[in-house]
Amino acid sequence: MKENKEILHTAEEIAESTKQIAKTGIRQHNLERHKRVWDSLIYSHQRMDVLIISISGAGIYTSLEAIKYLNNKHLVVNGCLKYGAIAFLFAIIANFIAQKLSSRVNMCDYQIYDIEVFCDEEGIDKSRYQKQRKKLNKKSKRTDKQNKAFNRISIVLMFAGLIFLINFFATKF
Repeated sequence: MKENKEILHTAEEIAESTKQIAKTGIRQHNLERHKRVWDSLIYSHQRMDVLIISISGAGIYTSLEAIKYLNNKHLVVNGCLKYGAIAFLFAIIANFIAQKLSSRVNMCDYQIYDIEVFCDEEGIDKSRYQKQRKKLNKKSKRTDKQNKAFNRISIVLMFAGLIFLINFFATKF
């Protein structure tokens, strides 16, 4: 009888341990997946920036070469060509501003987590730094909104530049 109770007790401990291991495994899997999704999100954002800069740079180059060609042939330079080049230029400028704002958002977030890590390591109550964390969080959110606005502006300007450039080539050549 005593042996049966020990066997049952051991079996229950094994079952409980198995549940804990399963929970830990699922949690670890979710954390790893969360990290992979975050990395993919960052990669996609970086690729979008590279595309905007590349396409806008190529658009400026194409516009300037077309203007040079038209000037050499003593032809009138179309407004679409000029507007397209200007839109591409402002798309690049807006993208650079967005990059700077993104850097500020990351710095605020870093400072917030730096406070949390410091408090955890030193055993300090985080509530002592609540005011500073709120201030940094507010600044981060405000700057992130500005960042998103400039990213959207750069995309719209890039597309506007493309439309002007395509319109020029479609109607003039």
